[in-house]
This record gives sequence, structure tokens and C-alpha cells, in this order.
Amino acid sequence: MVKGVSAPVQMEKHPSQGKIKRYTKMSKGPNKTEQAYNLRFLAGEGRYEAITLRLPGGSRYTPDWMSVCPLGFVHLHEVKGAYRHPSQGRALTAWREARAAFPCFRFHWAVWSGREWRFLHDQEKA
Repeated sequence: MVKGVSAPVQMEKHPSQGKIKRYTKMSKGPNKTEQAYNLRFLAGEGRYEAITLRLPGGSRYTPDWMSVCPLGFVHLHEVKGAYRHPSQGRALTAWREARAAFPCFRFHWAVWSGREWRFLHDQEKA
């Protein structure tokens, strides 16, 4: 199981007291569905949330997995579970925007239906 890795510690002054506040950003790591996808389709070699793309509108998109195929292409994978969160529509919109803005990457959208995996790839209409 992949455990969270802490980002570098950032220092920030508290506005009212002039004191330095210390905080770190912790990644919780992949959930069980994301882990299963990595093991099954990426042979456990995927890098979890390894890249964040800045989209043209100013928002950011962080795919669940990044992998590099033997031919050197970078593949970005978004994995969703059977339960549809309200944020899944927003995630699909960000995925579509990233796919349009960064044609140098290969994008994959995978949904675990509870029984099987369903895929949307970068050439298909999402």
C-alpha cells in the first residue's frame, strides 16, 4: 500500500502577530479502487498524483496516476469508483479541458462499475 508523502514544509507569517505558522500538505494516498487500477493496468508502476496541470482558465487538474509507456508516451489516468460523487461531473470537465489543452499526454478515464472497468480514452468523445 502506498502511504502519504509529506510535501516540503512551507513557512508563513501570521498576519496579525508577525509569528511564523508552519504547515505541511499531506497526501492521503490512493483509495482501494485507485490501488486496484494501478495493480491491474499499470503493473503497480503508476505514480500517484505525480503531476498537476494548470488549465487555461486558471484552474488545476491532478490526475490520479501517471505512467510512461515503453515508447516514451506519458499517460495520465483518472480513476472513479461505482459511487458517483457530485464532484465527478466537475472532474470530467477538468479532464476534458486538460485533454484539449495538453495533446502531448495520453488521457484515460476509468470507472469501476462494481463488476467491471469501463474506459474513456483521449480520442473518444467524452
